Amino acid sequence: MKKILLILLAFSNLCQAQDTLTVNVRGFSPGDSIRVIVQKSAEIQQQKWLTSNTDTFASLNFPVDSGEWAVFLDATGYYFSTAKTVLYPAVNSVNFLVTPATGTGFKYTWQDDDSYVGHATQVYINEPTKIVVLNDTVSVPSDYSSIKLRNEYGVILSDDDETWSSDYSYRLYKMFESLPSNPFGEGSKVDFETGENVTGVFILSDTVLSSDLIITTINGVKYGRISMDAFTYANPQIVTTDGIKGKFYSKRLYHAVVNFLAEFGSNDDIVDWIARERFGVRFMKSDQETEDLMNEDKSNFQEFFNSEKMEILAMFEELPEGFHKQDGLKYLVRRVNGQRNPTYRTAPAIAWTGLNTIEWMSIAFTSGDLNYLRRLILHEKAHFLWEYSFDDSLRVNWASIGGWFEDPTAASGWSTSQTTAFVSAYAHLKNPNEDMAESISYYLTNPDALLTVSVQKYEFIRDRIMHGTRYVALIPDALSFTVYNLFPDYTFPGKVTKLETEVTGKDSADKEVTVTVYLHQTDSFSGAAGGYCRMVSSVGTIHDMYFSTKNGQTLDSVLTGTTTFSKLEKSGYWNIAQLKIFDQVGNQRLENTSTIGWKLFIDNPLEDVIPPKWQYDLQLDTVYDYFTSDYNAQLSDSINGVYMKAVKASYSIYDNSPMMRSITRFFFPTLSNPLAQIYEKQIQGRPPSYDTTNWQEDYNSIKYFEQYLTIPDWFPSGYYAVPQINFFDLANNNSDTYFVNDTSDFNIRPSDTLSLFKDVRDSIYVYTPYPDYVKPELDLNNITIEAEPTNPKAPNGETRVDISLVARDLSEYPGYESGVYTVEFVLRDPLGREHGFQTGNGTMNNPDLDIYDMNPDLDSNWRIYDFDLVLPVVSPPGKWVMSSATIKDRAGNLKFYSFVEIVRFDIIESDIALDVALHAEILSDYVNASNVDSINANIGCSPCKGLNYLLKIYSLNGGVVIQDTGVFPSDSISLTGINTSGVLDGHIIMSVQVTDDSSRLVATKSTRYFKDAQYPNSYYTSSNIQSQGISNFGNIIIQTNIQDVDVGGTYELTVKNSGATEADTVIVVSGDITSENFNVVNIDYSSVNDGQFEMILVVTDMVGNVGQPITRYLLKRDGYIYDFGTNPDTTSPSVSVKNLTLNLDTAGNASMTAEQLDNGSTDNWAIWETTISDTFFDCSMVGFDTVYLVVTDISGNVDSASAVITVQDTIKPTVLTQNLTVSLDASGAGSVTATQVDNGSTDNCSIASRTLSKTSFDCSEVGANTIYLIVTDVNGNIDSTSAVITVQDTIKPTVVTTPSDIALGYCDATYTYAIPTGDDNCGVTVTQIAGLPPGSTFPVGLTVNTFEISDPSGNTVTITFTVDIRARYMPFATPDISICNNNNKLDLSKGFDNIIFVGSGVEANVKFFNPNSLEPGSYNITAEFTDSMGCVSTEQFVIEIRSTPVVPEIIRLASDQILVAQSYKSYQWFRNGEELVREDKHLLRVHELGIYSVLVGNDENCFEASEGYGFGIPVNEENVTNQGLVKVFPNPTRDMVFVQINDEVEFHLLTLADAVGNKLIEQETSTKVVKLDLTLLAPGTYYLNILGGSTNETVTIIRL
Repeated sequence: MKKILLILLAFSNLCQAQDTLTVNVRGFSPGDSIRVIVQKSAEIQQQKWLTSNTDTFASLNFPVDSGEWAVFLDATGYYFSTAKTVLYPAVNSVNFLVTPATGTGFKYTWQDDDSYVGHATQVYINEPTKIVVLNDTVSVPSDYSSIKLRNEYGVILSDDDETWSSDYSYRLYKMFESLPSNPFGEGSKVDFETGENVTGVFILSDTVLSSDLIITTINGVKYGRISMDAFTYANPQIVTTDGIKGKFYSKRLYHAVVNFLAEFGSNDDIVDWIARERFGVRFMKSDQETEDLMNEDKSNFQEFFNSEKMEILAMFEELPEGFHKQDGLKYLVRRVNGQRNPTYRTAPAIAWTGLNTIEWMSIAFTSGDLNYLRRLILHEKAHFLWEYSFDDSLRVNWASIGGWFEDPTAASGWSTSQTTAFVSAYAHLKNPNEDMAESISYYLTNPDALLTVSVQKYEFIRDRIMHGTRYVALIPDALSFTVYNLFPDYTFPGKVTKLETEVTGKDSADKEVTVTVYLHQTDSFSGAAGGYCRMVSSVGTIHDMYFSTKNGQTLDSVLTGTTTFSKLEKSGYWNIAQLKIFDQVGNQRLENTSTIGWKLFIDNPLEDVIPPKWQYDLQLDTVYDYFTSDYNAQLSDSINGVYMKAVKASYSIYDNSPMMRSITRFFFPTLSNPLAQIYEKQIQGRPPSYDTTNWQEDYNSIKYFEQYLTIPDWFPSGYYAVPQINFFDLANNNSDTYFVNDTSDFNIRPSDTLSLFKDVRDSIYVYTPYPDYVKPELDLNNITIEAEPTNPKAPNGETRVDISLVARDLSEYPGYESGVYTVEFVLRDPLGREHGFQTGNGTMNNPDLDIYDMNPDLDSNWRIYDFDLVLPVVSPPGKWVMSSATIKDRAGNLKFYSFVEIVRFDIIESDIALDVALHAEILSDYVNASNVDSINANIGCSPCKGLNYLLKIYSLNGGVVIQDTGVFPSDSISLTGINTSGVLDGHIIMSVQVTDDSSRLVATKSTRYFKDAQYPNSYYTSSNIQSQGISNFGNIIIQTNIQDVDVGGTYELTVKNSGATEADTVIVVSGDITSENFNVVNIDYSSVNDGQFEMILVVTDMVGNVGQPITRYLLKRDGYIYDFGTNPDTTSPSVSVKNLTLNLDTAGNASMTAEQLDNGSTDNWAIWETTISDTFFDCSMVGFDTVYLVVTDISGNVDSASAVITVQDTIKPTVLTQNLTVSLDASGAGSVTATQVDNGSTDNCSIASRTLSKTSFDCSEVGANTIYLIVTDVNGNIDSTSAVITVQDTIKPTVVTTPSDIALGYCDATYTYAIPTGDDNCGVTVTQIAGLPPGSTFPVGLTVNTFEISDPSGNTVTITFTVDIRARYMPFATPDISICNNNNKLDLSKGFDNIIFVGSGVEANVKFFNPNSLEPGSYNITAEFTDSMGCVSTEQFVIEIRSTPVVPEIIRLASDQILVAQSYKSYQWFRNGEELVREDKHLLRVHELGIYSVLVGNDENCFEASEGYGFGIPVNEENVTNQGLVKVFPNPTRDMVFVQINDEVEFHLLTLADAVGNKLIEQETSTKVVKLDLTLLAPGTYYLNILGGSTNETVTIIRL
């Protein structure tokens, strides 16, 4: 109850947690339901159903606490991930995507990443334990012990058979002294007549006895015949084991004495006293106390059988005394025969550490041999050591050496990475607790088996748990034989490196499942003979599969197993807890889902997950009928059957599926002999409808069972009851019905309500006349074993073994014995492995042991049973022994024998105290290939001189154990040249034990080193490249798996293009190796050239061994990388082509693609590109052409094949013509060519020729003419089209002679010229059509004369020439001129040449007239002009000269007035060059400062200006430009400017030019003040140059 409460409390706390884990599921159809399971450990699990209503997405929340959780789905009809593991709260949600199952089968392949590296390959080869007896036992008086036994314990020693020695009597006395048999005290009297105080009589026997003791009672006195064998190691002998002194003894005599006192368990008082006082436990009974303890109806429990109690006490006694009374263990409970625990229904025993209880089921005592039971007892006791005695450090250390790690995806919550270091499959299956319990049980009962698989575990238990105490399993030499083998197999089956699962069958049909397992095979011994796995569905249903060699050989590296899943079994993923691989001699490897990949999906839409449902209708009846001759009886007939009584069990169940079988178990709550102790019986069978045709169609119905337990006369007599029935349907669902007296006290967990039922127990009385309750027996003194190799010349382990046993059956009713039914025995090989043989199961047979014989010999005679066995090839050489035997009679009585004597060795420690602790070291950091055969070690302590040492070196991976012994010459010793080549690589242990001169233990020391004498083998894969074949750059992961011995080394991954030298290396990645599996990621492959490249991995282990490079070949192509594996792709494509015919098109072209030519070319990887040597064909290729198809695969491998391409041209030319006009040439002839007529005729190829029907023409054919253009192409295709040729004469006549143009003066107007002449290809005519004929007087002006020359076709040419008669010419008309005499020279010519002037004032031929030199008056002038034609013209005119006024002088009258003389006709005043309006008098009133001047005129309209008069300011201050002797004002100006020259020279030249130098005004003056009119000039800057005398000034004038 306490454990149950603890579990409920854990769930209660979990449910109260506030944190939640969200599970999201997508992809399932509306209306479907999916079961979601979250699990943290084997005890903490939650389940919920998830339903999709309208969407394909739904989620659930689970209350969780921190830690690692596994999430599972159970989704019928869908594919989905088997499990996901999350670390909460770092991850608080899990996403699943489910996809509908296709119903077309399932395939899965797992390829190992070479993780077999580092797994153990060999068993440990240990030398047998050497025991040397030192003969220093204590001597005792001859009568001392017998007297003490008689007086204190009432034990009398009888010499009737063998004489008691003082040694034997002393040993027996010491046993009684240690047992709860109270002495009587001094003076007590033993009365042999009355029997008062007589405990019993011991008779010494020299024969082998069962349990070393036979008890008989004579006249009320108990006689015990005890075997001398029990005394051999009864008293501790001082021996050395492996050089260490200790006490060597067994509890064999102790057990015999306990059996004597307890009368083999029937004396409850003695048994209970020993259990309570020596071990602190109680054997519970079927009472209210047990019911309260187990929280279950007491009727489900019973008392232990006597032999069971004695075995439990005996094995508890074998443990060291400190473990006898174990904290936490108080109660031993025995479940009723035939019933299993409802929670753990397959467990033979359960250590309820929370209840302080070990619960035992009857199968614990019946399902194996006696050595199995003894291991089981120690196993369950060890669970309490784990829980109450071992601290956390010890538990963690044990888990570490076992490779255990917490795994929430495993049913037990644990997984291990090791595959061989386990004494049993069960030790590997569960967790470190179970591993420890199994290992401890073997440490005591079969230490060789533990040493064979793990020396490290053996030493851990020896040193950390047993504190040096060792055990040796001794078996008599009489039960031994020798196997010879020159070729022993110490090799485990190879590590599983690949596993394939395949499911075939339609979704509505049964499925055939095939699993193929591939092993890593290193030699001929590393194969396997077979295998086994149990598959488990998500709802817990199971399905078993067995494997055999694929090729049918004894050993193979490939195993295959096939099984059929019913269409009704659970749909979805099935997992395995363990895969066991074994060879024929017992070497085995154990895999789980942490060491192999496994996935199996069964698509069963018809799944049935509801177990059979009990109908509460069990009926027990006694019947008589004819039955088949076996004990699972079926009704028969009078001919084939046996008439007998039977108990008929009738009941029914309801199931959705057809039923497979049920198992009905019977036990015997009350028998006619109340002292009888017999185990349950069971019958199993199928429903009556099983043999009918519609059995498999029996769905959703009640199924009825009738089963018969036949009752021979020797079966138990009394009440028969059913404690439990098991049901199994076709879907592998199973349920159990428990029958109890009080169903209210039988609790069913909510999770078990569909698979567990309870009903009221009933019973039926069965009478038999001769019930047989007595066990059969073997004659232990008549067991013979003979063995010989089948191949004595070259023994290979195959050995013929002949075993003879003598047995008999006994009964309380002599003459009615049921007879021996089966015999089985176990042979133990030198490695501690056990090999079972049993009659009736195929391992061995004997004609006298027929399990179907219902008519045995009804006597108790001894019979000899001979068994001939053949041990397989490669059986381990050395000493084999028979370790146990079991015999069973037909009534079900069992007798167990164990021939193993557990001898204990307690170390005797020396009294030497070390001042300096023992140290031991190998004088190298590592053991590697360079020093493996010659390492050096140093060991020492102080004081060590003269002490002995024992040095051992062994590997944790098995193999040879090296030993060395010696004596310290001083306090330290250096050992050199130790050859460790036989020790397997990996972690090695060097252990040293130091003993004194008496072989007593002084100190021990173990040191771990690493040995790696092998160069590393490194393997790397990339899941996204290797499995998919292609990846982009960013997704490439180089996953590397190495041997665990290479962890701590370094790796270097080199990437280079294939064929490149080392200097051309593109990428180098290196790093430290921190685990067996590591990834190299984020490699930039952009620098790798397209094409094949190599990834070269070199591993250097931590001891400096450099491994061989492992090269993987890949390909980079267009941004993707392909993986070829470990071999480059050098295989060229296989090219296939076909011949083709191509017709040229109208353009003269034909084309072809590689796809047209390709006739199915292939490549071992992929074709990257196909090209052809010619893709385009034209007219130059008409005919037969050879074309090559070139195929390039993704690796650049190229191959080609040729094909014949026939190119043909069948298209005629397209003839296009144009009508032409042909002009006759100068000779009157004309012609055309085909090219001229051709108006762009075309051909798809090319035109070979063009011809015309007529090509030449003359003047007689002027006009339209029809001809034909005929075109032929290069391939002989012809066509033609007509054209019209118009012949014409377009050549104009030519001029032979013609007059030139002529110009004549008016004085030469009569002119005679020559008439023009011409010529033409067809003749000419000359006609004047304009002008005057020759000899005519031509008028003044231009006369045009025109002549026309024409031919017969109307072509004309016009000839024109002119006669130009020039008129009389005078360049200008010269008017009469009137001018004042103050002006400068007058230019009369106006720029014309060829003119002269004659007259007064003009010199001859001079063009200037100077009025200054003449007096006023009129002058006649004649102008004479000669024209260009030589004709002369004249013209006359008159020049009148007028007088000029005197220059006025300005006089100032007053402060504001100035004036000039009044003798002038007109006045006009100016200020600063500006005209003063209305100031036209001779007097001027001055209002402003400035420079004033006046312009005066006379009657002849001549004018003169005064000089400037400055009024109030100097003349040069404002608007006056002074430059040398020149003043210009106003400047700037708008229109007029005055130039005042102060030079004495009379004559000056004034030149006004613009900015570019154009002369605008040029004027000579002799006056001092000159007025220049600028009104006609544009505003701007001008330059006035004054030249004359000493003046040469240029003044800038600005026109505003």
